[in-house]
Amino acid sequence: RANNRKVSATFLPGNLNELLMCFDFARSLPETNALQNGMRKKSGKFIMDAERDGQSEDVCTYVKADLCMMMGGEIGPTGDPLPKPDVLLLSYTG
Repeated sequence: RANNRKVSATFLPGNLNELLMCFDFARSLPETNALQNGMRKKSGKFIMDAERDGQSEDVCTYVKADLCMMMGGEIGPTGDPLPKPDVLLLSYTG
């Protein structure tokens, strides 16, 4: 928690992030975490573990990678703990 700011977990599309910036929320972006894990060659194991634990192959791989990252102690791609979000936001843009 940098500067004692509240944290929001949300997705990348800009609308919600711009709104959160107006309220001085720090943003935790699960898609970015999954991408960074992929660059570090960690996502493959997370995805296979999620499918072994019952997540469908049809579920987005970002989601599966993030679920396993959270179940593994919420340690982010850099090895630092992820901040606990104060609010979770989801928008349906499709």
